Amino acid sequence: MNTRLLAVAALSALLLGGCTDTSPGGQAVRARHEHFEELGKAMKEIDGQLKADTPTSATVRVAADKIAELAPRVKTWFPAGSGPQDGKRTDAKAEVWTRNADFGTAATRLEAAAVALKAAVEGGDAAMVRAAVKNVGAACKNCHDAFKTD
Repeated sequence: MNTRLLAVAALSALLLGGCTDTSPGGQAVRARHEHFEELGKAMKEIDGQLKADTPTSATVRVAADKIAELAPRVKTWFPAGSGPQDGKRTDAKAEVWTRNADFGTAATRLEAAAVALKAAVEGGDAAMVRAAVKNVGAACKNCHDAFKTD
């Protein structure tokens, strides 16, 4: 084998190995990211349906159910050892842990908005759904502004 190729392979393995944090904190960061991706996808699905000429209520219902399922769990996605203060690469600010009561209040706001969204979807009134989606978005923005780096 060519020494240059071997050096590239070794460097690649080293770099890729560094990206795989198998510690409990690293696993929590990955799981948290995946869960927030799910929430974002569900919000985009609802938003897309509300902008469509012929919205599909089943799609909106499934997405609202997903948001209502995940929102109460947000508080559990930030265990000790999974923050930037622990050397983890995350978009979460250290304030999630240092201002945990405030973070809990923000997460509870999202949970309440998600419950209201699900109820609005079940009620079938498009205007109420739009208002509820706005409230979920505001709860997301509130948390992002205070507790997310970007």
